[in-house]
Amino acid sequence: MLRRLTTIMLMALSVLLCACVAPTPSPSIIGLDKTSLVKQLGKPQREADYPDGERWDYSRGQYGVFTYFVYFDPNGTVIRYELALSEERFSRVQPGMTKEEVIQLIGEAPRRHGIARDRGYVWGYRNFWSSACLWFLIEFDAGDVVRSAGYSRRPQLAACR
Repeated sequence: MLRRLTTIMLMALSVLLCACVAPTPSPSIIGLDKTSLVKQLGKPQREADYPDGERWDYSRGQYGVFTYFVYFDPNGTVIRYELALSEERFSRVQPGMTKEEVIQLIGEAPRRHGIARDRGYVWGYRNFWSSACLWFLIEFDAGDVVRSAGYSRRPQLAACR
């Protein structure tokens, strides 16, 4: 009986913990002003101006698996949000793109590594949607231009789940 009760308690706890790290915020953020959004979601990892307003980038979960963008109109009101990391977006990363173009498309990577002798660096994004524990890696040259991009097995010491 005690074992069964412990199992039920652990399952309930895991459900509650998973609820704390949702892939995207609640639709209730639409219409909020910036101050209210910060109270609800905390400070963003990045803020950027766009032609039609502003975008804030949020990265949640281990290795930023839940990265999403929140868009504001020119008056500073949330008008929409979207999940940033997806197969479709990863497929749009191509050699020759600049670092800024990558950031606009999928945000900044939470995992970064330099390449020996200052020849560039690699950004790694955990592909949450793949059951194979793959990472999407982008290799930049020293001039902040994409040299290559594609999937790889998990980096050493990086948790899979």
